[in-house]
Amino acid sequence: MERRLDEPTLADQFTPHLGSSRRRAVLDQLDQIVPWAALVAELQGLNPPQPKGGRPRWPLRVMLKCLFLQKLFHLSDPGLEDALRDSLAFRHFLGLSLTDAVPDETTFVRVRQSLRERGLDEALFE
Repeated sequence: MERRLDEPTLADQFTPHLGSSRRRAVLDQLDQIVPWAALVAELQGLNPPQPKGGRPRWPLRVMLKCLFLQKLFHLSDPGLEDALRDSLAFRHFLGLSLTDAVPDETTFVRVRQSLRERGLDEALFE
């Protein structure tokens, strides 16, 4: 089962102009350049079946975008988690509303480990 993201809230409607406009412009450009749908389709088998009783997984698209942010902005796993909480531009890029939770640092480690086990970690960023 995949985690469902919240619908944009009223607060999201009033805050699109907040945050770093330069960072947002770079992320908007990245969003147009990277073929996210093709990447997600290619990596769909990355997640093994969801065990019963576990927390829902984050959408693969969100996790891939997190890894791109981490690489682009030279962030550690805890630094990425903090940045996702603080940066409106990052939240917008990921498609997270102001009320959505953010993935934690352990989740980034697991996704990166899954990529590495399949030999996809370096190929993803080439």
